[in-house]
Amino acid sequence: MGIPRDQQRLIYRGQQLENGHKISDYNITDGTVIDMIMRMTGC
Repeated sequence: MGIPRDQQRLIYRGQQLENGHKISDYNITDGTVIDMIMRMTGC
């Protein structure tokens, strides 16, 4: 059991990381914290 890929959001410094971009596009360096949150779907 895990969080499906389409429901995951990766956030760095308040900015959502978008598909198709590389980590280097965001100037993310070693030791940086990236938050992963779950996208909630409506009823």
